[in-house]
Amino acid sequence: MAVSSGSTLPVVQVRSGLQPSPDALFRAQISFALKRLITMSRFRYSQVNVFSADPVSGHDASVEVRAFVGVGGYEDPVTGSLNASLAQWLINDGLVEPTYIASQGTILERTGRVHLRQFSDEIWVGGQVIEVIRGEIDL
Repeated sequence: MAVSSGSTLPVVQVRSGLQPSPDALFRAQISFALKRLITMSRFRYSQVNVFSADPVSGHDASVEVRAFVGVGGYEDPVTGSLNASLAQWLINDGLVEPTYIASQGTILERTGRVHLRQFSDEIWVGGQVIEVIRGEIDL
């Protein structure tokens, strides 16, 4: 599946058999060959995204998300644009409520929480951030 909030992102739902599986999600690794294939594809994806719509026991989140970026193996701890795109699909298909929390960064020991809410045909994204860089770009 590919989702978009401006840029198209490939997304894979991780399952164990027929059931969503956060355990399988935490074990997921993206092979170098797959990353290379994706970055060389005609779509020029720069990341591979995986999620499980099965809540992790003891967490407040309905969805666990992971984003693998580029061929170097970097994992983004929290990605608002990915979660906004994913929310369009999950809400429209009834996999989550119109207001929910997504968890990202758990495997990196970064307890990121992305708050998502559908208002009419828009998805609103919120949460706390740790600012690591600030600047301006003149175009």
